[in-house]
Formats: sequence, C-alpha cells, structure tokens
Amino acid sequence: MTAHESTPDDTLNSISLLDMKRIRELRDSDPSERFDIVLFDIFRTDGTETLGNIAAACERREPQRLATHAHKLKGMAGNLGMHALREQLVVVEAEARNTRLTLDYDTIIADLSLLFNRTFEAYEAYIVESS
Repeated sequence: MTAHESTPDDTLNSISLLDMKRIRELRDSDPSERFDIVLFDIFRTDGTETLGNIAAACERREPQRLATHAHKLKGMAGNLGMHALREQLVVVEAEARNTRLTLDYDTIIADLSLLFNRTFEAYEAYIVESS
C-alpha cells in the first residue's frame, strides 16, 4: 500500500489497528502503574501535535518536514502497539524521503487523519474496557 492509497473505512477495526501483544507487554511491565495508560496520555498530546505538524507539512508541500514528523509519529505509534498506523507511517516517511516521487499531500493527510482517529478511538476503548 502506498501512502496515497486510501485505507478502506470498513477494514479499520481494533484487531487490525492494535498489536494486543505489545499493549499487554506495556500494561504488565510495571504492576504499580499502567504504563500503557501513561504512554497513551502522552500520545494524546504529542501524537495529536505531531499529526498537526504532518498536516502543516502537507499543506506547505514540504516532503522533508513530512518525513521528519512521520518518523516521529511512527515511533510513538510503534511504542504503543498501534500497528496499522505505524505501518502507514513507514510508507509515508519512505515516500516523502524519495525525492523522485510526486506526493498526493491531500490524500496522505486525509488517510493518516482517518487512521489516526480510528486508532486513537480503538486504544481509548481498550483502556476503558481493561480498567
């Protein structure tokens, strides 16, 4: 899948969005504190800000900034077990770094925003259910 291919809305479910093994590892890493919740709270702020930076880079047609912010969000998503979002960001970062490609910035940010929001909702639902 390239960064500018749309992710079908009906295939976005928590099973495909989240790596539950990774999430359980985070949850179980410190019995006194739910590390998954701590990281998700950080992601709530930092991830949203980074997605905003990605949108700004797309609006300005700045592939290097896009690649930098995609890399940052990719790391956050990977740490939290947000598998599908991380994989999409791998593609976005690679395509943004490839100066020979013409990027469809509008589709990139639309697809990432949808995937980000669905992943965010799935993770939030997991936290509520596991509390």
